[in-house]
Amino acid sequence: MTDSTARRAQKNTERRQTVMTLLAVLAFVVAGVFTFFRFYNTYNDRTLYAERLNQMREVTTQLFSGLEDVVRNQWQNVGEKCRYLRQAQPDTMDGLLAFMENQAELADFNNTRCNLVAVDSDGWYYTQRGRQGLLTEREYLRSQPEKISFVSNSMTNGETRMVFLRRLAQPLSLQDGTDTVTLTYYGISQNMEELNPYFACTAYGGKNGVYVVDDNGLKLFSSSNGDLLKGYNVFTILGNMEYLHGSSFAATREEFAENRIAYSNAKLGDTELYYALYQMENSAWTLIFLVPSEYV
Repeated sequence: MTDSTARRAQKNTERRQTVMTLLAVLAFVVAGVFTFFRFYNTYNDRTLYAERLNQMREVTTQLFSGLEDVVRNQWQNVGEKCRYLRQAQPDTMDGLLAFMENQAELADFNNTRCNLVAVDSDGWYYTQRGRQGLLTEREYLRSQPEKISFVSNSMTNGETRMVFLRRLAQPLSLQDGTDTVTLTYYGISQNMEELNPYFACTAYGGKNGVYVVDDNGLKLFSSSNGDLLKGYNVFTILGNMEYLHGSSFAATREEFAENRIAYSNAKLGDTELYYALYQMENSAWTLIFLVPSEYV
């Protein structure tokens, strides 16, 4: 091999090394840029997620507070009605129904779509219009809670009602013909449609939906905009959604069981949703608040 040939071979080798070095540097730069943008996008995504959750907490805190006020007023109303019943001490069924009718008239219950409700020791329930039937939700009373709120679809045809019952300090015995009836709970039932204004959220332009479900997730009531979730069992729907940001429905349920409130977000098809689970004390129902992410 001549000197000129050797020099050309050396130059070619050097060029290849230079190209390889440049390619390596370029690959390193590309990888660095890719890593940076991936980190940047992840950081932005997490920041946006945290901001959206904080905003949703602020908004729902106000909504839940308003609902708490409504429920608190109902419990005060129930306590007042129980005191009136204790003072009146009717001793016959006719006397009880006359008392309830008078109390309902004084409270203007016809215009507020409320009923007085009395429940006896056998699970029969009564309104100011007389005995209505066996209370379908009487299992809520088996542990004899001091007070309990539940949602019923069976107390009145075509209506969903939120019921507030307080255990009487002393059971009240009544004569009903030849039978003796012992009342153990007394309270109020409220048509759920009257609560729709408290489920609306102006911060989201009314685009949110609210569901009331039982302990198993069965849908009992949905707000006027409650068309985000199709199906009868909301927990099943939420459990089958695609969860984001490392969350899951199991983790959300665990947090909810501990704190009676929990937040999460997930995708239902192509729609990303943020939602909250919320339960008040002395209630056998859960409120679920949902809103599409584009409005948060």
